[in-house]
Order: sequence, then structure tokens, then C-alpha cells
Amino acid sequence: MPHRMMQVGLGDFGRRWLHVVNSHSEWTYAALATRSAQTRAECGQHVGLADAALFASADDAVHSDITADAALVTTPHFRHRHDVELFLDQGLDVLVEKPLAGSWDDCIAIRDAARNATGSLMVGENYRFGEGARIAQEIVSGGEIGRPEFLSLDYFVGHTFPEGDWRNDYHYPLLIENATHQFDLVRFITGTDPESVVCGAFPSARTPQWAFPTVTAQFAMTDGLRFQFNASWAYTELGTPWEGNWRLYGTKGALSWTQDRIEVHRDGEVRTVDVPSQDSDHTLSATFDEFHAARTERRSFTTGIEDNMQTVAMVFGAIRSHESSQSVSISEMLSESRTALAT
Repeated sequence: MPHRMMQVGLGDFGRRWLHVVNSHSEWTYAALATRSAQTRAECGQHVGLADAALFASADDAVHSDITADAALVTTPHFRHRHDVELFLDQGLDVLVEKPLAGSWDDCIAIRDAARNATGSLMVGENYRFGEGARIAQEIVSGGEIGRPEFLSLDYFVGHTFPEGDWRNDYHYPLLIENATHQFDLVRFITGTDPESVVCGAFPSARTPQWAFPTVTAQFAMTDGLRFQFNASWAYTELGTPWEGNWRLYGTKGALSWTQDRIEVHRDGEVRTVDVPSQDSDHTLSATFDEFHAARTERRSFTTGIEDNMQTVAMVFGAIRSHESSQSVSISEMLSESRTALAT
């Protein structure tokens, strides 16, 4: 019998997930929830659900007589804490879209809820399931460039949202909405975790809707790696891929990665690896395959909540560093409790 999924959130990205889950041979939809009656009807028809399985909110869905095996949360990040805690309280395994939440306090609360729940929580950090990330990780973990010592990652994408979009209210649009991708890739490819960060964030006359669309940050990572992040959503010229442009230097060589091309430099020679192209939903499908496989094999998720706290702490550590004009210890942040944050 197929596993039954309950999903809340059917915006543009939620509808991409709808296709991924609906096309999986071992999953079917039990219920959908979103505020828009028209979207509910359209998406319900797409996956073959009757009106009785369509709801205006996650609360309405879980308090109905419909049962499910898992829940998918693709609502805006400021709804994640409520929705994730609600589903975990029902004993469901939960897959939540990144970023985990819109504040560090909410991240801590979600982590604590997951620790006390019978169900498990996975965060949809889909970039690490891309072909380029996989190839780069295999090269680094195989020792071809030695132990990573220094990484320079540039990420410049001229990016805006339509007028009236709630994401125009961000103070730190790039950090909150997108940097979790790059930070998770750094951890995955280099096999390191964050120790501390010094960060500055800056305005731009080109994007007056955002206070700080540009960021420069220096992270100290485990195993002696130093990671320099330069990024902006304000500028359209000289753009980079969404994964960024990578230059990773190790004790025996170096690696560069730009979209569909990876170069490995060692002993005066250069080895080039072409990154295979995939369709736009490939990383979402691979993420869901991991969610399914981990549940089936009764093992921890690759991007489970405890792992993802390291990634999201890099985001909020960078913000905390900018606002305090000080270096911030990531390990101290990870040891914080909701009680400590409230005092």
C-alpha cells in the first residue's frame, strides 16, 4: 500500500513538490492544505483528491478524520514553526522546505520539538543532491586536493520579487532566503562544520526595498578550513550560478566549480570534469528519494534537523555578527536554549 502524504503550502514551489510526490511510485496524497480555495481545487484535481481531503490550513487537516504517514511543509518560512510542530505532535515524519525558519528562536523551538517527537524531521536542503555537488564532494573526500584549507565562494545574482511580495520586507534577503543553500553545500563538499563567523552586510541603491542585500562573511570551519563568502542580490552584471563560483584550495591541489564545469588542479596538471545537466526538479526528486529511503531503512535523514542546525546557524550567526559588529561563536549558538534566548 502506498505511503500517504499530507502537504501544507501550495505556492509556486509547493506545486513543484506536488509533482515530485505525486509521481513517486510508493507515495500518494492523503490531503492538501492552502488558504486559496482556487489553488486547493486545482491541485486537488491534479492529484486526484476529493474536496473532503482539501483544507484551508494544516490545523484543519490534522483535526479531520484523514490519516497520513508523513507531512510536507512548503509554507513561507515564518509559518514553519507552527506547521512543523503541529505535524510532529501528531507523530508524523516531516519534510520541511528550507530555510528551516525565519528566526533563530524558531529554529531552536523546532529542534526541541523534533527531539521530543516520535516522528522525525528532515530539512529539504536540495542543492547538496545536485550532480555538481556530488562530484565535488567525491573529489574532496577522495583526497585528490588534500585537506581543504581555504574556500572562496562568490554568489552574485540580480534577484527581485514582485511588488507586494512578502519577501520584499526582508532585512537580510540573501542570507535568510538563499544562503542556506551555499552554506549547506560548503559543509557537504568539504566535510566541515562552522566554528565562528565575522560578517558585514550592506545596502544598495539598486534595491531600496531591502536593508542589506549584500554580504561578506568569513567563517572558521572545523579541520582548519577558512571560508570566505561574498554575495549579493543587488547586481545584475557579472552574475554567477545559483550555487556560486567556487575556488577551493587544499594541501595538495585546488578545485574550481562553475555551474557545469569542475576543474581539479594538482602537480601542474588540470583535470576537467563536466557536470551532467538535469531537469529542474532533479534535486527535489533526489531529496524526496532520500526522505523515502531513510524512512524505509529506519535510519537518520541525511539532512535531518540536528545536521541542518549547523547550516542554519551559519545564517543567523552571520546576522548576529553584523548586528553586534563582533565575531560570533557558532558552537555557542548551537548550545543555546529557548530559555537563554528569552533572557
